[in-house]
Amino acid sequence: MYANEGVWRSILLQVVFLQLAFSSEWGYRDERLTPSDWYQEYPQCGGHHQSPIDIVTNDVLVDTSLTKLRLNGYGQSLTGGSLVNNGHSVQVNFPPGKRYILSGGGFGSKRYRALQLHFHWPLPGSVEGSEHTMNGKHLPIEMHIVHIKEPYDAVEQVKNMTDGLAVLGVFLDIGESKNSAVQKVLDCAEKLTKADSTTAIADGPSLLDLLPDSGTFHRYFGSLTTPPCYETVVWTILAQPVLISRDQLRAFQQIKSFESKHDSGCSDSASCLDTMVDENIIGGNFRPTQPYNGRVVTSFVDTKDDIRDIENDVDALCSKMTSSKKTVERISQCAKKQANRILKLLRRMFASKDQ
Repeated sequence: MYANEGVWRSILLQVVFLQLAFSSEWGYRDERLTPSDWYQEYPQCGGHHQSPIDIVTNDVLVDTSLTKLRLNGYGQSLTGGSLVNNGHSVQVNFPPGKRYILSGGGFGSKRYRALQLHFHWPLPGSVEGSEHTMNGKHLPIEMHIVHIKEPYDAVEQVKNMTDGLAVLGVFLDIGESKNSAVQKVLDCAEKLTKADSTTAIADGPSLLDLLPDSGTFHRYFGSLTTPPCYETVVWTILAQPVLISRDQLRAFQQIKSFESKHDSGCSDSASCLDTMVDENIIGGNFRPTQPYNGRVVTSFVDTKDDIRDIENDVDALCSKMTSSKKTVERISQCAKKQANRILKLLRRMFASKDQ
């Protein structure tokens, strides 16, 4: 009975998201409604607590009431789920019967169940495709894992709640080697040649495999970044990006909403991928950042990050030490610096423990 219930729930959620969040009426470039005009048919897109935003790290406040995220079931693979090209992104619909639950992280007793995940990326020739920006700078790709507050099942049920949805945002940046977990998603995406095409995920990564090692995150209240732009989202943006290869970025940039009508005539594949912009390519599917309108961004700092930073500073200092006159001075300065950082770390640990 539970399996059947899970199947029907998954089907319902897919229909709701395709209808609400991926209407053919809106888009990013050539469609009738581009982001600056979304509010004309979706009034909440002109609201005061919209997303995405630019996260200015110097203005972020450390919130000692925030705690580590609890990711129950995130170790389960996505095998058995499906990947959908909805014309605006590629979306992973989770396997029926598998539950991925987000809690902790300052949510109190609330639990959020994962509904789907999708990606935002740049057009060919660009490396700036994330929706949220860090200090005014886009990262190449941003992944959103969308969760709904239990016991609800549909976005319409929570659209008037400020905490009805919890979206986990993950940046993808360019590294030196391929990311095997992301590659499993891309292997499926290659089969999706047009909008509304779907393929089964036969060998999927786990959700944990798609996340960074660090638990440090930024928190604010905002909205869906696509119509209908309901202001019902608690945003959790992980600070550390996941690394992918440049070839993997190019693979995202070649995903299309429709099959190409003509051959570009380009013979050098690498050159083509960097410069060709097919009218049917999905890339550039990110909304411009929105005003804060009085909102505050807070953060949780993973204590293991602090310890790692201290270790790196000491290692870097030791590697530079010589028998020069300044050695003692360097040791003294470093000792004071690390003592202050350790004291701050201990204060945060004890403050968190008291609460």
